[in-house]
Amino acid sequence: MTYTAHKSIVRTIHQTDPDFRMVDGLTLVPRAGFYIVPECPAGYKQVIAECMSNGWLQPVAHVRDYELMMDRLYD
Repeated sequence: MTYTAHKSIVRTIHQTDPDFRMVDGLTLVPRAGFYIVPECPAGYKQVIAECMSNGWLQPVAHVRDYELMMDRLYD
């Protein structure tokens, strides 16, 4: 029996990876982040902030190989 493995064209980029930020003109902007709606209760906001500051909750971005290649060409 033969198996064919799927090769993904999507990469997961972590906040510490050099490709996590992209250039928008002269500004470096992150590829991913968190948005907390104003209606979120204050207690939950504090828990989220604590998780982020302790590194337990981290943003990641999923980017296609083609996008990364094009970004590197423009740098």
